[in-house]
Amino acid sequence: MRDLLQDKNITYFPSRLQMQSKIDRKVLDKFGFQILRNFGTSSEKLKNFIMGYGYRLFYTESLNGWLHTFETQTDATELSEELEPGGFHTDFMFQKEPPRYIALQCIKPDPKYPLYGRNQVVKIDNLINAITKCGVGKDQLRELQIEYVLNGKIYKQNLFDDDLKSIKYHQKFASNNIVLNDDLKIIELINNLSLSICEDIVLKSGDLLLIDNHTTLHRRSECSVRYDFEKRIFEGRKMNSARFN
Repeated sequence: MRDLLQDKNITYFPSRLQMQSKIDRKVLDKFGFQILRNFGTSSEKLKNFIMGYGYRLFYTESLNGWLHTFETQTDATELSEELEPGGFHTDFMFQKEPPRYIALQCIKPDPKYPLYGRNQVVKIDNLINAITKCGVGKDQLRELQIEYVLNGKIYKQNLFDDDLKSIKYHQKFASNNIVLNDDLKIIELINNLSLSICEDIVLKSGDLLLIDNHTTLHRRSECSVRYDFEKRIFEGRKMNSARFN
């Protein structure tokens, strides 16, 4: 499948870099993400790991802390718990200064690993290159404002910064599907192009995925659940997430 999607303008993440055991800014700057295999499932280790490199953990009032632990469920109460695919987005995109990095630590993979519960990421450079190939100019992209509806309120926000070096976006909350050249609709265009050029990442228990939240969109694919007949509950993919600067 990858051979069918190869694009000479896209640098795909080499498997040799998945053997790394430290945060590598050069890798994050180049690819927009980094994978650390067999990192472990301890949240305390994750905290010390991030802070040990001089980064500051991003605390949020809604979580009352820095760590967000979530599991996909049949009766989800938030987006991260839903079984259906998530939309491509950046985290905390309504804030003036969103956290720079995201850490996704796999505690328990999807019951139908590796087919379900994948993470998908696409770097802004590759996305802009693909959009311009569709006939949309960079000046158009600089002026694009997306309208969002959240908790009954309407927000308008530029999609890219003036230099086209960072992005703020959330597909699930976007409400104005702006029509561009040749009847192209921006939300559909971002989603479809991102799906065609994204890196598809499979995390097993103990793997850690780091994402540059300013330069890279991410989402997860459809998830599944397994019924535990002894506990009499459905169980799904379980993750820790943390943000840091």
